[in-house]
Amino acid sequence: MSEDAEEAEDQEPPKKGGKMLLIVGLVVGLALGGGGAFFFLGSADDGAQAEVAVEPEPVEEEPEPELAYVQINRMPATLLGKDGELLGYVFFDLAIEVEGEEDQSFVSSRVPHLREAFLREFAAAPITRADRPGAIDFDGVKKRLMAQARHVVSGDRIRDIRVVQTVRM
Repeated sequence: MSEDAEEAEDQEPPKKGGKMLLIVGLVVGLALGGGGAFFFLGSADDGAQAEVAVEPEPVEEEPEPELAYVQINRMPATLLGKDGELLGYVFFDLAIEVEGEEDQSFVSSRVPHLREAFLREFAAAPITRADRPGAIDFDGVKKRLMAQARHVVSGDRIRDIRVVQTVRM
């Protein structure tokens, strides 16, 4: 045992500088490895983002039609009660919806014919609702006016008729 004790005394204790060098080396290695991984993975993500940024070819969409309106103001109609008694008069302001200036010009040139057809239609049948005498049947009036307008103008130039205002007298 004495020999073992002498040998242990002859050996120098390990240096602390070696451990410190090993720790610094590990930290630097981890930092370089993490930086390299970030660099390579980061550049792969940049490529994916570049692919996403590429826009697909635009699909040709039909342009929305340019709508125009022809005004017909002060269209008179009689307002009749349940038993046919005269309740008063109603004046309609109408806007006829068409597509584009060409159709607007065409329909505008036929406004006198449209007014006559609308007056005849108002005189042919009551404009009131059957369930509520004195109340205007706007849906029914609109359908009847559209039928007359398509007959006068012939074709699909008129897209819609809008009742803009009504005034009861």
